[in-house]
Amino acid sequence: MNSPSVPHLVRPWLWFALLLVVGGGSVSESRSEAAVLAQDGIAQDAPAASADEETDSGDAASDAVSDAPQVEGEPAPDAQPPTPREGAAMDAASARSRKTVVLYLEGPIDWARFSHFRAKLQQAKAARPELLVVVIESPGGLLEESLEMGGMLADVDWAETVVYVPDMALSGAAILSLGADRIVISPRARFGDAGVIAMDENFMWRYAEEKFLSDVVRRIRDLAARRGYPPELAEAMVDRNAVVFYRTLASGKLEYTIEYATEQNLSPDPPSVPAGEPAWIRIEETTGNRFLEVNSVMAERIGLAAPTAETLDALLDREGARRPVITLRRTTADAVAYWLTRPLIRVLLIVIALAALYFELSAPGIGMGGVVAAIAFGAIFWSSFMGGLAGTLEVVLFLGAFACIAMEVFVIPGFGVAGILGVLMLVASLVLMGQAVIVPDSDLEWRELMNSLGIVTGSGVSFLLIASVMSRYLGSVPVLNRMMLPPPAAAGDGERQREEHKAYKTHAHVKVGDWGEAMTPLRPAGKVHFSEATLDVVSEGSFVEPGSVVRVVEIQGNRIIVTLDERAS
Repeated sequence: MNSPSVPHLVRPWLWFALLLVVGGGSVSESRSEAAVLAQDGIAQDAPAASADEETDSGDAASDAVSDAPQVEGEPAPDAQPPTPREGAAMDAASARSRKTVVLYLEGPIDWARFSHFRAKLQQAKAARPELLVVVIESPGGLLEESLEMGGMLADVDWAETVVYVPDMALSGAAILSLGADRIVISPRARFGDAGVIAMDENFMWRYAEEKFLSDVVRRIRDLAARRGYPPELAEAMVDRNAVVFYRTLASGKLEYTIEYATEQNLSPDPPSVPAGEPAWIRIEETTGNRFLEVNSVMAERIGLAAPTAETLDALLDREGARRPVITLRRTTADAVAYWLTRPLIRVLLIVIALAALYFELSAPGIGMGGVVAAIAFGAIFWSSFMGGLAGTLEVVLFLGAFACIAMEVFVIPGFGVAGILGVLMLVASLVLMGQAVIVPDSDLEWRELMNSLGIVTGSGVSFLLIASVMSRYLGSVPVLNRMMLPPPAAAGDGERQREEHKAYKTHAHVKVGDWGEAMTPLRPAGKVHFSEATLDVVSEGSFVEPGSVVRVVEIQGNRIIVTLDERAS
């Protein structure tokens, strides 16, 4: 393969830089389908916790008291966050005007919605609001993504968070809602019903066994407790054997306990209480082997939701939202970016970019390969920026890789430290563009890393196969053979080969036989000054030093082939 001059190699990357700026200014699926949250349940493909893992599930006679609110008169072991009833919405008359962002989450929770939610949450943070309202209209979706999104919402410390449910937030949508400071449900909405289902050995979807539930129950209880929601109610959404009872203490606080149903008794009796204490009230929505699903009235009564709001505007007025609010929702650009980040499309883009760059380096002076590579890399970066998967680090790594490879090719020939470092930086930038974090922490982030590594590895292997085919057969393909230089002729064969290729073409400034002086090194590409102009040329044969006298021996379109005239030099 012939090596181009530095200006030639840089020129196509100017196209890429322009595309990168445009793509960045407008702002990362092959996920396991064995984890599916549906309206009637959630599928989990992650390994279940071991049978002897500690859980807070008890026997059928358990009268355990909630680990969030405490029984009146008994000291709390740790300070607990306020319950949703204690943190009820502010009165409109006393609410101050607050900068507000409204983020919409609509449709099934899959990898696309997860990526959208993560990216839009970062955009919301950049707006520096005081109030973040997440409007959820979803029947559920993937388990890990739902739990991860709930954790993201719980981690928001830069704004007060409110989830508003206009019609339904079932299954995984109900789980992620527990990450908000408050949940507000419209009078016509449904909330809850997050039973776990799993694929059995016969590839049939069934409700998960107890050993699969342990880890999910623990995680959803922890999520609920972080924001002050009753963990018992959260557990009842995923465990249909959990029958929840509640009572109101003299202080006005709610207290909860769980009794577990059996096949013989699907509606356990409430625990007995000493004389003078309030009786336990059974939540009927948790009986009869059912997952907890409630409307706005029941959700408010049992302390799961704040007072209802008829419409989003009514909620914004009550919360003192400053108008106009900033609205973030899924757009056509988000949908296009999502498809460009799917594994098969991402592999195709990387292979096209690398193959086009390889072609450009093999045929200096054309520029078509460089433009195609720039467009492909631009699409990769743009989709990653839109999906919240790329940032400054990825751009720096990519440009650093280009600089190291250019240095290896033009400054210190041979494949040494700079070349190896450039390749590693290129691989690192492409891998990081497939994941949202640098160092994975959760199961979902490790899955992202493995997925990204698979994409880059598959792309690299595919490119190497294509490059080997190109290097062997490209010179014989019609049209494309005119874009590649033939190998240097063997000694004594130069005149014979030139006789076989008599189709010399004229050039605007030079003709065959003209003399010129090399202005730059010819390796083999470089610049030569002729009487009328300084032109890009390619030398025939060995390296040519600057200042050497060369002679034009062949013209192929815009490609000028010269040879060193040792007598004149």
